Order: sequence, then C-alpha cells, then structure tokens
Amino acid sequence: TSFKPLPKEEVEAKKRLLVEKYGIRFPYVLQVARLVPHKNVHRAIEGFDIFKQISSSPHQMVILGGRNHSAGYDMVVDGVISKAKFKKDIYIAPFIEDEDLNAIYSLADIFIQVGTSDGFSIPIIDALSAGVAIVTSNLSVFPEIVGEAAVLVNPYDTEDISQGIKKLIDSPELRQEKVALGLEKVKNYSWPKAAGKTIEIYRKILK
Repeated sequence: TSFKPLPKEEVEAKKRLLVEKYGIRFPYVLQVARLVPHKNVHRAIEGFDIFKQISSSPHQMVILGGRNHSAGYDMVVDGVISKAKFKKDIYIAPFIEDEDLNAIYSLADIFIQVGTSDGFSIPIIDALSAGVAIVTSNLSVFPEIVGEAAVLVNPYDTEDISQGIKKLIDSPELRQEKVALGLEKVKNYSWPKAAGKTIEIYRKILK
C-alpha cells in the first residue's frame, strides 16, 4: 500500500477538500467494504447507531463500498439505515477518486471493518498504513492481520461492536497507541517482504 499518515501541514486543506468535494462531515468513523453479506456492513451500521445512542458523539459514519455486488444485500443495508435512530449520521459516500483515498483514511477518527469471514483485507492494511485506529472482527483472518493494533469485537454482536467503537472514540490515548502499533505491524506487509517469502517457498519446494 502507498498510504501514509497525512503531514500536519496538509490536514486542514484536505479536510476542506473532503467536505466540498464529497460532502463528508467531520469527525467521522470510516467503513470500507463492498456491500456483500460476509462484510457484515449492516451490523457495523447497527453498532454505530447504538454507539450514537449511548454517547454524545458528533461523529458521522462514512461508508465506502460499491453496491450491486450481492442480490438483496443492498436492500438489507438500506433497511438498517432507514430504521436507525441516527440515520442522518450514516452516509454512503459517492465514488472517491484514487488521489483522495489516502486523505479519507488518514482523516478518519477510527476505521471499522467487522467481517464474519474473509481471505484477506486490503482496506485494513490501508488503514494501518494511513495511521488510523481500527475496530475489527475477532474471527477469521482479522486478528492475525492486525495483531495488537486494533480493538477486536464479536462481529455478530452489535452491542460489542458499539462498545469497540466507544472504547476508541472515548480514548485519544488508546487511539494513538493502536496507531503506533499499526504503523509497526504494517511493515510486515510490504511487497519486498511478500516477494522474499514467496522466493523462500519456491526454494524449499525445489530442494
């Protein structure tokens, strides 16, 4: 990934750009995932709505992810949003240009992805690289991807998801701790390292 934390001198200009170009409101929680069932976007939304109900947080939830990938699941997500008490704070963003993605990640207060299963997660790697504190699933590949650099929650339990969000939002110190751990963890996912491991596997096979 080419993502990285934004330099402080760029923050205000990038904030203005995201507001004017995409209608994003600060502060926000970021969810990046296609709208398909195993990404569990509907429960992430429900968890966020519960969090809003138990806090005085001004946060918006910004969802990046394409529709029309799974028959009927768009309707599930739209149904959950329509029933949410804080639906005005749940925003499915328009298409984001590649040049603005680093800013979208880096300026989020936290990143959330609570899938029930996956083979890997490029958005989580991008979030680690961009210096964002993460809430993710305690199942499947997610704990291995993030190590200690995230708050882990039960993806089937919306109360647990809401508490994971609250834990990070309420504690800037914990966010900074997770960000620092994430920037170290993501060094394990560089292309040179991946290539080196692949070569090592081939060497073992050839021997």
